[in-house]
Amino acid sequence: LVSPVSGNGQSDTVGHALANPLIAKVADPFGNGVPGVTVNWSRTSGSGRVTVPSSTTDADGRAQVGYVLGTTGGVETISASVVGVNCCLP
Repeated sequence: LVSPVSGNGQSDTVGHALANPLIAKVADPFGNGVPGVTVNWSRTSGSGRVTVPSSTTDADGRAQVGYVLGTTGGVETISASVVGVNCCLP
């Protein structure tokens, strides 16, 4: 499960980097953060860009990325996804 932690709802001038990183958490079915998982970031709307295409979760299961707004105003949407995460249930 990948869910947003912080960074939503930011705004700034076109072409500028957002002040705060976008942070997502990868968690197991019990809500525990999963470390060492590659999170892929992509823009799904707007004309901005993520600063790196992927980042790895820390000990708490959180990954982050910077974002630079596009050159036209409007809503920009960024997606965080993981591939191949397996977890074993007791």
